[in-house]
Parts: sequence; structure tokens; C-alpha cells
Amino acid sequence: NDDDDDDDEPEFTLRRMESISVATNSDKAYSFQLSTSKRTFLLACQNCDDFNTWIDHLEKSIFGLRIFQGWLTKRGAYRKSWKKRWFVIYDTQEMRYYDDETRREPKGVIKLHEVLLMCPGDEEQYSTPYTIQLMTADRNWVLASYSQKERDEWFNYMEECMHGAKRLVTSHEGWLWKKGQRHQAWKKRYVALSKGWLFYFEQQFHCNKFKSIAFFSEAFFNQAFRLYVKGSIPLHQTTVQKMDDPSSTVDAPNKNDKNDKNENDQINDIETNELVNGHTVYVCDKQFMFRISTEKHEFVFAADSKHDLDKWFHAFHSTHRHSQTDTAQAEDHDDDTESTEYETVLDDSPVPNDDEEKGDVNGVTFNMRREVSKTFLIDLYDPNGNGKWAVDVEDEHITKQQSDHLRYSLGIESKKHDQMNE
Repeated sequence: NDDDDDDDEPEFTLRRMESISVATNSDKAYSFQLSTSKRTFLLACQNCDDFNTWIDHLEKSIFGLRIFQGWLTKRGAYRKSWKKRWFVIYDTQEMRYYDDETRREPKGVIKLHEVLLMCPGDEEQYSTPYTIQLMTADRNWVLASYSQKERDEWFNYMEECMHGAKRLVTSHEGWLWKKGQRHQAWKKRYVALSKGWLFYFEQQFHCNKFKSIAFFSEAFFNQAFRLYVKGSIPLHQTTVQKMDDPSSTVDAPNKNDKNDKNENDQINDIETNELVNGHTVYVCDKQFMFRISTEKHEFVFAADSKHDLDKWFHAFHSTHRHSQTDTAQAEDHDDDTESTEYETVLDDSPVPNDDEEKGDVNGVTFNMRREVSKTFLIDLYDPNGNGKWAVDVEDEHITKQQSDHLRYSLGIESKKHDQMNE
């Protein structure tokens, strides 16, 4: 549509364009339309080659460069039906989807810069494997790929495009015994080593779930940390030492300024069992022990075999060779002991977390035990706290509670967009 009275500069108009599509209401061949929220421009080319050239150049100018593209199945927000769509990730942090690979009929857009959390879905949630869940303040999305390999590809490309993800990447994992500081009782914990930090969990599936999530929101990260992580120990300014061999010591830089085991595996030196806070713990002297000494705390662990112990120390040595000095404090929930506030470091991003007991923030003492309000977002998806998300994240009741909580409790505003979402 020619409009000589249009006062808009061409460059400004292009920045406002929301879609490019084949014109269906034109009497000219090789025509297409550029649409904004207020106006549609109808243009036509002389031949097919010119048409394709203009579409390619306009797409790059408006949407950016294509980073990755391919087929995914998208679940509808309301009808819950699955439809095959051609998805394209652009370097402008947008993922647009179309009817087919010609990209002539745009169907909608996911604004990746608004994603707060991304994680794989469970097959039990949607009766289909290889799903990806995307949470935003306005809407949650569920996409499905055709294989585990394809899902991993899409997940990695989206995470790379969105920037700033917090995600637990481990260098060594396995079961260890941990000695309580108050009751002096042993509990078996699933332990993961990551970038100069030691994280421990009650069960392996808690670790697996926490590792699978890419966080783009402090609120989501902090709440998932409280729910899934039992405790953490910084290794940047510590000494790690085998207790039966004082000469075997790992010192962190600048200190002066696992084979996996089944959780039911037991070692042979158990003497007595005790019931502590409703949980059975094992009181005994153990072999293959080591201690981690920080400025204020000492943590004692034990492996099930010398082979496991040696593998952990090899991992500790590797971590210290590549770690950077940082100041932090340990978080330990096993004995309900009091500990000071600390900062965890994942992907070089500091994230505060609270102890379960009591803490002091800005001079105000308050109860910091797990409450619904402190893990509300993750409780919506994992009400049993077992790492299995059994709910449909696109359910309107879930999304409403999520949106209300983000908006009123955490200060994340919901921004509605005029999108062509199916």
C-alpha cells in the first residue's frame, strides 16, 4: 500500500514491524505484507527471486540473524492440542514459529528475554517425552522435540541466546556419608562438586532436578535452592584433608590472606542406629574419612571405599587448580545448626540464600525455616518436593498463581504483549 503522506522514517518503521507474511488478499503475484500493531504495509515483487531476496533481507533487518531452526511440537495454551511448528531462534532473543520451513505464515513469538525459568518436562506431565517448559510472567510454554538429542540441542541454543543463566554444572558426583555437627551422627548424602563449591542433597533425584533447570530469575533460583539443596560448602579458602593420612591435603589458593553408590548401600562398620528428628541415622566410626576446614566450620565426610575417596580427592585437586579465590560461608541444614548468611556462586553470579534456622538481615531476626511463601513458585510445580513435577505448567490456575506471586510478592511485573499466540 503506497502512502506518500506517511511521516514515519523507513528505519523507524522497520524496528516496529511485528511480522512478515505472504499476502493472501492481494491481486498481485509475489506480494507480501509487513505488519505493525497499527498498520499493515502491502508490497509486491516482480518475480520469485526478488520475492525471496526481499523476504530474507527484511527478516534479518527486523528479526535479526537466525541462530537455530527446526521442527518442534507446540502445545496450545487453551485447547491443549499439539501442533507441529517450524521454530526459529533469532539473535534478538526471540523465537518465532511458523506453519512450515518457508516461514511465510508466522503463527507466534516467544520472547526469550522474558523467560524466568527453563527446564525439561517429565513424560508423566504431558504423556509425551522430550518436552521443554518455559516460564514467563505472562505465560508458560510447553514444547516437545522428537528425541533426547534434539531436546538437548534446543535447550542449549535457547540458554545461549538468553544469556545470564544460573545452572548447576557438576564436575563430580556421588554418595558420601556426612557427620552431623550437633548430633555427631552420620547421614548419607548425594554430593556434587561444582566450580569450587560442594553441594549436598538428601536424594540423587533432588540433584538431578536442580541440575536440569536453567534459571533466569533470582526468585526462582532461590526458591529451588531452598527446596532441593540440603547444604553447600565453599572450597575457595579451605583445606581438604584425609583424616587417616595427614600428608594428603588439598589447600585452596590464597588460603593465607566418586563412583556413584545406591542410596541403600551400607558400609560394614555400622555399630548402632539412632532416631534423630524422626530420621534414622547411623552412629559409627567410619573408614575413608576426610575433613573440609573453612575459617569457621569443619565438615567431616566418609566414602564407602578407598577407590571412592581417591576419586573425590582427584576431583578436589582439579577444582582447586581451576578455582578463583572468593569469600563465602557454608550452609548446613543437616543438624538444624545456625550458620551465617552466605553467597553461592554459580556461573559467576552471586545468589543469596538463607539458613533454615534463624538469621539476621538488616538487624531484623526472623524465622527462616521452609515456609510455603519461601518456596511458593517451585511448590506450584513440585508440591511433594520430590523432584517430580506432576502438574501441567500451562494450567490456568497454576499460571494465575504464578503471575500473581511474581507481581505482588517479588516485584516482577507482568507485561502483556500483542502476540499471535495460538
